[in-house]
Amino acid sequence: MKVRSFQILNHLIKIRYPKKIHDPEKGPLRGDCQPDDCVLAVATGEVPDSMIEHSRWHEQVHLMFHYAGRPDLYEDETLVDAIAGYLAQYEATAKRR
Repeated sequence: MKVRSFQILNHLIKIRYPKKIHDPEKGPLRGDCQPDDCVLAVATGEVPDSMIEHSRWHEQVHLMFHYAGRPDLYEDETLVDAIAGYLAQYEATAKRR
């Protein structure tokens, strides 16, 4: 089941799942984060669910750094993607009672 929204620091963040995301400057994207609008978008077209979940976590980590007041880390794509991968794997493999 896709996450549709969550709260972070009292902000309600909405998640959209369009088939494609295209930035005029960057081209096609897997995800996009608009912290000032409290919106994340994750592309769903022709990718496995695991990729969609990783992309969602990637955008959520961007948000965490934004709201933590760390623009230097918000822009660090390598760090953001690594943390997203760890969180996505945790969520996918965590054992529940």
